[in-house]
Amino acid sequence: MIVASHNIFLSSQFRDFGTSSAFTVFLKQTISKTKPSTRSFFNVRIASAEIPYSWKQLDTSNNTLPVAIDDISYNLTLEVGNYNIFQLLAEFKKKLLEVLPSASVLTSFSNTSNFVSVTIVVGSTIVIRFSENSFLAKMFGCDGDQTGSFTSVRPVNVNPVTSLLIRSDVFRQSGSYEAMCSSIDVSNAIAKIPIRSPPGTVIFFESTSYSSKIVNTVVDKISLSLTTNLSTIAVDLYGNDWTVHLIIDEVQIVSSIPEIDLSKPLGSRLEPEKKKLVEDGQEDQSS
Repeated sequence: MIVASHNIFLSSQFRDFGTSSAFTVFLKQTISKTKPSTRSFFNVRIASAEIPYSWKQLDTSNNTLPVAIDDISYNLTLEVGNYNIFQLLAEFKKKLLEVLPSASVLTSFSNTSNFVSVTIVVGSTIVIRFSENSFLAKMFGCDGDQTGSFTSVRPVNVNPVTSLLIRSDVFRQSGSYEAMCSSIDVSNAIAKIPIRSPPGTVIFFESTSYSSKIVNTVVDKISLSLTTNLSTIAVDLYGNDWTVHLIIDEVQIVSSIPEIDLSKPLGSRLEPEKKKLVEDGQEDQSS
């Protein structure tokens, strides 16, 4: 049974510290339980959010692809931005030729299989270490390191980000787990938002059901961060702010077992139950 609800409307623009995508706001009035701690708990949920789709597919956290040429290590740092598969192949070829100008690099994409083929002709041994960048591996449709020329082993996915997660390290959740970015572990996510909008638009989210039980007995600040389904690192919104409607409900634990005063004699303890049985019987007879 909900005994108290707290509606909190926030914009990252008015944060006390942090960035637009990972911020903290201190509450002017602490939210405390109205019931004893053993008889109630807090539920937190995201009722709605409006988030600008302003981050890039490739950013500084995932745009570096290590390669080894004759056992000498290099980094191909692709430009930050959004790509289709043809733009991605062109950028890869450009960066590879910067470190290996004598190479002949041919790229192709099949609209039928959605696979790419990269042919590298050079008098050196080259290893492309996709194992060190799983994000780019997904974009190219590859598994593990590739030696020399290679072809996708699965359809390419130039936009592997399919959802956003709103996370909070302030709310200590009970019974919430995830295996989104690593093996199963306790989760700090309080909402998962599917992305159905293209870059450059606004993502609108509403929810009326999902909530997280938290063990906090008081809430004096709100800390929120936005991550993708592939990382626990906050996205870069490039200074654009987002808004969120957060609801914190205090839920009272209602027991179906009647409380009995053990200080009274046994007979007197049973009187209320006897009276109720008599009343129930009279109701049945009258009906």
